[in-house]
Amino acid sequence: AETYGVPLVLHNVAGPICHAACMHLGAHIPNLFFVESVRAFYRSYFPILSTMEVAVSNGHLPVPSGPGLGVTLRETALARPDLTRTLSEGEGLAQGRRAMGDHWAVEAIR
Repeated sequence: AETYGVPLVLHNVAGPICHAACMHLGAHIPNLFFVESVRAFYRSYFPILSTMEVAVSNGHLPVPSGPGLGVTLRETALARPDLTRTLSEGEGLAQGRRAMGDHWAVEAIR
């Protein structure tokens, strides 16, 4: 896209970790036009789930600093039962617990 002058748009409708990854990636894309995100997400549940502080200034977002992507998940969020899902580890089985899991937590489709 850069070779042909085509602007690039990153799109994040996921959580704070993906948001931080988009910020880091976007900082290295010369033809980045913008990063789409859901304002309600970073104003509401991002601070509950992570240490990320999204501070838009003149239409710009700072790249998170710190180790890794510069954001960590909060232990209090990881311990919440409503944010925990049961994942399938084998045929027809649901074993273990992982935060922010998938549809295997739904009893009817295990």
